[in-house]
Amino acid sequence: MNLGFVALVLRVSAPVLSTRQAIEALASKLGAVALLLGAFHLANVLVLSRVRRRRTAPARPHIPHGAAAPQAGQWTAPPYGGPTAPYA
Repeated sequence: MNLGFVALVLRVSAPVLSTRQAIEALASKLGAVALLLGAFHLANVLVLSRVRRRRTAPARPHIPHGAAAPQAGQWTAPPYGGPTAPYA
């Protein structure tokens, strides 16, 4: 949404003859723009929260078929190329 769209939405088709009609037309048009912005904001928040949830999910290490799983306490390298093994 940009200022051009808002300008098109704010156009009034019927002639405005009084101050009261002008205020009513402006209020209804601005209300519609505010509701539309609210809907866009809600959609944006939902999409970004889904992206964040997928990014912060713990990665499960890939174990090839037939390979033994690492024992408790045995250090394995993280799949994303993180730090090297601790010094013994």
